[in-house]
Amino acid sequence: VRSPTGPRIFAASGPSLVENLRHESVHAILHQHFPVVPLWLDEGLAEYFEAPFEESMRKDPHLDLVTKRAKRGDLPALAVLETRNASETLSIQDYEASWAWIHFCLVGSKVRRSSFLTYLNDLKYGDPSSTSLSLALGKECSSKKLCDHILTISKQMVTP
Repeated sequence: VRSPTGPRIFAASGPSLVENLRHESVHAILHQHFPVVPLWLDEGLAEYFEAPFEESMRKDPHLDLVTKRAKRGDLPALAVLETRNASETLSIQDYEASWAWIHFCLVGSKVRRSSFLTYLNDLKYGDPSSTSLSLALGKECSSKKLCDHILTISKQMVTP
């Protein structure tokens, strides 16, 4: 939440307090540094960083659900998520898919990671309304490639 003294983070006390604080901190950082944050990116990054690093490197909590969807070829195109512009239009499945697209961009391919970082730079310093990661990724941006990526990493990650 923005306030005159700077961003504030609110989280309910309970067993998931630390995860909630990490999640909400990502939102605060993004909204402090970017003029506009697309909903899928906001939630995808928050979901991606809410798990402790050690846990996410072994077996991310999102991976099982996303893997089931990837096996069915049921992960949406990034262009579909990019059309979402209000919190009420994001379903649980959209949150999962947003996490998957962030993982797809950050893990593995240097080309995708570079395109993602260029996208973030354009989002911050360019015209946010004309910035689209799906266009920046080009032929790398397909639901099939995302599903293949998820299935590959699910085989590589081991449960502790």
